[in-house]
Amino acid sequence: MQHDARTVVVSNSSETLDVLASVLRFSKSLSARKGVLMTFLFIASVIGGAYYVTADRVYQSEGELLIMKSGANVLDANNGGAKVVTDDMPTFEKMMKSDEVIRATMKSLPREHYGDFLGVHASNWERVFRSRLSVTTARDTNIMSVAYRSGSPETAMVVVDSLLAQYIQYVNQIFKQDAADRLQLLYDQRDEVQDRLKVTIEKHGALLETSALVVEEGEKITNIHAESVRQLNQAKIEAAERRSAAHEFYTHLQAAVADGEDLTNYVMQMSSEIGTDLLQKQLGIDSGANSVASHQWEDIVDAEAKLQDKLEHLGPNHPSVRQLQTEIQTKRQRLLELPIDAKQAADNVMQTAIGPQLLALQERRYHLAVNHEKNINESLAAASQRASELNGQLSIINSEKNNIDQLRARLDKLNNAIDSVALDEKHQLHTQITGPPQLETAPVSPKLSLVVVMSLFLGFVAACATIYVMDLLDDRFHSPDDLRSQLGVPILAMVQRLNPIGDRGIRSLHTYARANSPESEAFRTLRTALEFTGNGSRKLTISSTEPGDGKTTVLANLAVAYAQSGKRTLVIDGDMRRPGLTRLFHRNGQSGLASVLRDKRPILDSVIGAIQQTEMDNLHVLPAGPRPVNPVELLSSDRLSELLAWAETSYDQILIDAPPSLAVTDAAIIGRLVDGAILTVRPDRNRRKLVLRASEALTSLGCNLLGVVINSMQARSDEYGYAYGHGEYGHDDPIGSDFHNDHSYDEDSMPELVGSSVGRSRDRSSTRVRRRRAA
Repeated sequence: MQHDARTVVVSNSSETLDVLASVLRFSKSLSARKGVLMTFLFIASVIGGAYYVTADRVYQSEGELLIMKSGANVLDANNGGAKVVTDDMPTFEKMMKSDEVIRATMKSLPREHYGDFLGVHASNWERVFRSRLSVTTARDTNIMSVAYRSGSPETAMVVVDSLLAQYIQYVNQIFKQDAADRLQLLYDQRDEVQDRLKVTIEKHGALLETSALVVEEGEKITNIHAESVRQLNQAKIEAAERRSAAHEFYTHLQAAVADGEDLTNYVMQMSSEIGTDLLQKQLGIDSGANSVASHQWEDIVDAEAKLQDKLEHLGPNHPSVRQLQTEIQTKRQRLLELPIDAKQAADNVMQTAIGPQLLALQERRYHLAVNHEKNINESLAAASQRASELNGQLSIINSEKNNIDQLRARLDKLNNAIDSVALDEKHQLHTQITGPPQLETAPVSPKLSLVVVMSLFLGFVAACATIYVMDLLDDRFHSPDDLRSQLGVPILAMVQRLNPIGDRGIRSLHTYARANSPESEAFRTLRTALEFTGNGSRKLTISSTEPGDGKTTVLANLAVAYAQSGKRTLVIDGDMRRPGLTRLFHRNGQSGLASVLRDKRPILDSVIGAIQQTEMDNLHVLPAGPRPVNPVELLSSDRLSELLAWAETSYDQILIDAPPSLAVTDAAIIGRLVDGAILTVRPDRNRRKLVLRASEALTSLGCNLLGVVINSMQARSDEYGYAYGHGEYGHDDPIGSDFHNDHSYDEDSMPELVGSSVGRSRDRSSTRVRRRRAA
């Protein structure tokens, strides 16, 4: 996220810089085309002056009107009456512009002040009057400002004075009517509403008495049958549940009886009394058996008491004692057998008698539930019918109740209106002129200061728009910055217009003939810029957009600058179609690049006799040679890469003069084999689109475009920061045709190249050729 934030910040900064750069470029355009700017400003000033002189003078008069109620202190901000007036000021402003006030004002005007309506139809007088009228109120005040504009200062003052007088009269007419008439009207309306309210209340009460509706606390009216319907609906739901449960229980009980299952649980659910009795019998604790066991236990206790008495007087074998013991034992045995007999009896009863009885009882209960549900449904239908009938009555009663509420609200409004009218009798609206209109002899239009400012502003805007359109239509680069931003590459050097020296060959080059001149310094700057490119610049090619841009002159002077710095420099004329470098060094008709590329011998054998030495020891030239039929095929062969590989082993700097990039593809082919390319541009003659296309032609095929050299620049500062002059020197046309420097490049004249470097040159050149082919 932090990375994204930094990216956004950088993007915003870049956009800001682009905007600033655009503004700066446009400011330079304005400065360069200051003649256009001054022309438009002058024209705008003339038009503004003519307007100021010929425009009709408009005069304005203004008056102020205070509006307040009696009993209100205008200086008291918390006064209620003043607050009410302040809130109503927009209404008073509209009243000032109302048709009644304007018509009354125009009728009161003398005829000599009708000059503003000359030539206007009478039906449009009010519209014209309203357009010249201005009514404003300062915030939180009750002072109204009224202003009127006219062609005559006297008319403006008279109109404002008459308008204020008619407005005061109109306000008095509205707010000071007969209060008794208004009160009487309100009293009549209140009596009528009271009568209607009385009749409606009586009708509402009669409807309530004749209906079965119940009035609860708070005058809420309730339909009792609606409540009965709700209760019956609830009972209907419960009856349906009981009927369903009875049917389900009967079905399960019938299946249990048929299967001979234990019916104890069913008995327990049907009747708690029957269920408890049978359960006791099954457990051996029948209620009847309990009574018998109690009596048996009492007999046993009595017998044991008698046995104890007899044992005190008789022995254990006495007949009476033994009889009592036998009797006690028999009773104890009988007492133990009673629960078993009771349980067996209960089981027999459960299977033989209770089952059918339970089925019959549950069947009756099911039929009772069905009949109960049916009765509830009938009662519900009857109650719903009665409730529906009462709802119609309830709707009528509620309608009457709404009428009562509306009449009461109307009665309250009438009472409030009566109180308000009574209060207005004590607090009447008052108007007073606090600032009478004055005769103003200074016109409000036209104003000299405003005319001057607007004239200059409009002239400046028109000039900016014109210059912007001119810049769009002008298909030239306006400045070096514009050229750099459009191409996206740096400007390596800016070469001034070079005046012809008058000599031939290398002596016609400024860097050789006038090494310390300011013109030569541009090529040393170019040499330094290339050394610091960081991308490698041993093998360079120079091209241009069109023929005649001075690429050959730039290359030749740059080669001399490299040679002067102590570097062994080789210049190759790669323009075999129009060999300008060959003509510059007066090497016409000799073998050269075309001969080397067509030769089948090794490169070292081919270059001997083709490379020529110049008057500088470190500078050699390879002419174009005889014009070939197929320059593209020769340049596309492996011989050119082998030649460059060999040259790297023998020279510190290699410069190739390539044809214009838009004319043929030779420059792009050469550019792929070297470290970088330089584009020579003459903004005075090269159109923007052509330069962009030339740049794209180089880079689209993989050529490394290092930068641009601006050629034939004038030394003086001009409209675009620099003036692009039309120099006659610095083009590809031949400088001379009678150069006679015929230093040939052979083994005798160049022992250093041929003697000591032959062996390693062959090895290094072949190795580099193999590497390039592998790559």
